[in-house]
Amino acid sequence: MKKSSYILTAIFAACVTTHAVAQPAYNWTGFYIGAHGGTLRGDYELPAAAVQHPHGGYGGIQAGYWAHLSPNWVYGFEADLSFADIGSTDSAVPLTLQIDRFGTARTRFGHAAGSWLFYASAGVAWAKLSTDTAFFVSRQPLVGWTAGLGAEYAFAPNWSVKAEYLFANLGSNTESILGFGGITQDVTFGTFRVGLNHRLGGAMPVTNATPRGRYNWTGAYIGVHGGYATGEQSMTYLGVTVPFEPDGNVGGFQGGYSFQFASNVVLGFESDFSFAGIKGHFMGDCCTVQIKQFGTARLRAGYAFDNFLLYATGGLAWAKTENDYLFSLFTTDRPFIGWAAGAGVEYALTPKWSVKAEWLRLKFDDNRTEFVGLTPFNERAEYDVYRVGLN
Repeated sequence: MKKSSYILTAIFAACVTTHAVAQPAYNWTGFYIGAHGGTLRGDYELPAAAVQHPHGGYGGIQAGYWAHLSPNWVYGFEADLSFADIGSTDSAVPLTLQIDRFGTARTRFGHAAGSWLFYASAGVAWAKLSTDTAFFVSRQPLVGWTAGLGAEYAFAPNWSVKAEYLFANLGSNTESILGFGGITQDVTFGTFRVGLNHRLGGAMPVTNATPRGRYNWTGAYIGVHGGYATGEQSMTYLGVTVPFEPDGNVGGFQGGYSFQFASNVVLGFESDFSFAGIKGHFMGDCCTVQIKQFGTARLRAGYAFDNFLLYATGGLAWAKTENDYLFSLFTTDRPFIGWAAGAGVEYALTPKWSVKAEWLRLKFDDNRTEFVGLTPFNERAEYDVYRVGLN
């Protein structure tokens, strides 16, 4: 019996030790803000010009959220904005280009090992590009995708440092104006950055913050949505503005994470992608505008009444447009970048399923192109989106 007692004690001690080793030394759950800096090198392609390699340094800010899916696996979301002095000049063409700001909105998935966190991330990337050539000057956004890897180290309960690499492909912008046809700008870049993050309020344990018997909104989710969009879009040239009132159906999918605390307060993030049939006409086929895809990356803040959630939301918005003006004298195929803000209500049908209805206002920055010897050509747009969804 004494020998058996020693054996049982040893097995119990081994189990406790193994369990303790499996637990991370640091709890990454919680919201954070931070700053970063790094270097960027890209490839810029323009017809009839050599490939340019804009490069330079940048710095910016980020904010995000991590949540433990298990003791060692974490899921999160991060959005960042960088201000840059990145450019390239080719005196032979001549060509000068400049990236003065860019950003990303990414989902992240990682593995925690003690105070270390190793992660992969992917999402949407955008940049504001200024191009100056012998025959045109433009200032417009580009939108594409980004993916990368990183590592983060927590050196204090509320502080961590990180290093990461991101690759971005910003797709192509194409426009044809008064005979200057087939102007396509292609941009890709790779960037390395280091950053410092501060966890707000310290790491929060993964616990049910709501009273027993009430619905808990904490957790990751995915879903689908559908709805209707209407807006105002315009093209201005030679002091004349051509107005449009485009509208159409939208449908797509979304994903996000919510954290409920203080019994009723819910904070979280959500990103979405929509396919659209939004079209507008002016004088028949003289002028047409259309949006085929758009998306947002937003923070959400709400108040829960058990299984009812009322929320406000705001963040980044983008839309891919294809426009044809004055019987194809002007054509553009390029994105808009701006902001989104709105409100919604969500109702939990069961512990795993909820339905929602929301309104979003999308307001985009102007796109501007100026051809040498011609009056600047300007586009602008803003939309209201009404949709319902299932999460």
